[in-house]
Amino acid sequence: MVIKVKASAEEKIMPDYMRINITLIKHARDKEDAMTGVLKLYNEVEKYFKDKGISSSFSSSSYTVSKDYDIKKIEVVKDGVKTYREDKYFLGYNCTQHIFLEIPIDVTLVIDAIDKLVKGNDKEQILINAGYFLKDKALFQDNIIKSALNRARQKAIVIAEASGISEEKVNLSVVDYTYNEYNSNSRFIGSLESSVRKSSLAEDIGRTIKPQEITLSESVYTEWVC
Repeated sequence: MVIKVKASAEEKIMPDYMRINITLIKHARDKEDAMTGVLKLYNEVEKYFKDKGISSSFSSSSYTVSKDYDIKKIEVVKDGVKTYREDKYFLGYNCTQHIFLEIPIDVTLVIDAIDKLVKGNDKEQILINAGYFLKDKALFQDNIIKSALNRARQKAIVIAEASGISEEKVNLSVVDYTYNEYNSNSRFIGSLESSVRKSSLAEDIGRTIKPQEITLSESVYTEWVC
C-alpha cells in the first residue's frame, strides 16, 4: 500500500532588519542643474545618516533624467466648428534617484529621518519609506521543514491505522521538497508629503511603523509504503 501525503508547517517570526527606501527628485530648467540638485540631496541624506552613526553605504537602485512637459488643450473654432488642439510646453528636466539602506531595525531612526529629511515641492523632493525583513530566514527553515515532515508522517499513520495497518509498518519512501514560502506582513511607511504638519508627524508615523511578524512556511509532498 502507498499513502501520498502533503503537509505544511509555519512559524511567525519578528523581522530583524529593515530596508529604508529613499527617492530623491530634483526639477530644473537645465539638465545639469537637475543632476547637481539630486547630488546635493544625496549628500544631505548621507550626512544625516553618518551623523547618526550609520556606517553602511547606500545602494542605488535606479537613476533617471527625463524631460518634463506641460500639455494644454487649446480651443479652436473654424467655420463655426469647435475643436481642440494640444500644445506641448517644455518645463525642464526631472532627475530622480532611488537609493536604499539595509540595517538592523531602528524604528526611532526611521521616524526621525522622515521628520528631518522628507520634503516636497515643485523643485525638489525627498520621499522615504521602509520595510522589514529577516536577514537570514534560512536559520529558521530547517526546523519548519522538520515540522512539516513530522505532520506528513502523522497523517500517513492515521490513514494506515484506519486501513488496519500498524504504525510500525509505515515507512517513508519519497519526499518531494521543491519550494519554500515567505510571507511578510510587515507594514510599509508610505511617502509623506511636506503638507503633513511637523508637530503631528512623529505621532502619525508611530502608529503605523511598528514591524509585524513575518510568516515562514514550508510544504513537503511525501509517499509512505506499508
